[in-house]
Amino acid sequence: MDQQSFSLLQLVVSIIGSGLGTTGVGLLFNRKFSHDLEVQKAFLARASNVHTRAVNTLAELYRHLLEAQALMQRMTSRGRMAGEISPQDYVPLVSKAMDAARDVFLSGKLFIPPALAKQCDAYFAAVFEGQHEFAFAHLPQLDPPKQAEFWDKAAAVAFEKVPKLLEEIEKAARVVIHGDPS
Repeated sequence: MDQQSFSLLQLVVSIIGSGLGTTGVGLLFNRKFSHDLEVQKAFLARASNVHTRAVNTLAELYRHLLEAQALMQRMTSRGRMAGEISPQDYVPLVSKAMDAARDVFLSGKLFIPPALAKQCDAYFAAVFEGQHEFAFAHLPQLDPPKQAEFWDKAAAVAFEKVPKLLEEIEKAARVVIHGDPS
């Protein structure tokens, strides 16, 4: 074999070897990138499912909390509309709304941020406090001024404390749902 044929053969082998090497490295990179892409897709799918669950939990929870607030305000209101039920008739309605809220909260608590869960706990405690004050306001063994004092405390919870807590919960929930504070 002469020098020129040998050089040509060497050139052909180098080109083929280089192509095979490049193809092999490309296949390895492709395999790694495909694996990383699948891992990322799985993570995003799981995160999307968790976010959907959080949104559903917060929407349903907020509805029950808002209902409880409205009922509690009617329960502790001094004025009554014609044909409106008595304040004592609101007690089981408030309890029913709070029971529904509690059930939603407990089933979805792991899907919402801990700070928001604490705000919900504070809301539950405030409503419980208001219900206690309302119950004391209706104890027949108390004198009327003491009953009025308990009624005023229940109304303060219903019209000041509970709406403030619900507003904070709404703001925090919007951050979870929309991803920004606005």
